[in-house]
Amino acid sequence: MTFGSSCCLSVQNASVATTRQTKIDAILKVNLSFGNIVAGIESILFIGRSRSEMNRVINYLRNSRAELGRVTWPTRSEVFQSTQATLVFVLLTVAFLLVADKTLGSLIGLIT
Repeated sequence: MTFGSSCCLSVQNASVATTRQTKIDAILKVNLSFGNIVAGIESILFIGRSRSEMNRVINYLRNSRAELGRVTWPTRSEVFQSTQATLVFVLLTVAFLLVADKTLGSLIGLIT
């Protein structure tokens, strides 16, 4: 029975929903109190899921975390230099498009 299929829930369904919510609340409190947000998310995702689905998601999250550990993150100066290069390129592109627009607009004005 879904919540939208009837105007009211039976007492048994309401207690199941409350029990499930209580489990979710308890899992969140325990996991978040230890600062383990990933485990909290895993716990919420796995309520009512099969073991194979849980293992696939857990493996994906573990592999993603390991991959992030292997990433070579840029230094502050590298980020600054890349940002500067991007801004210069954007400004040059804006200048080119402005000149091209004005030039083509003037040529079209002469023709008409």
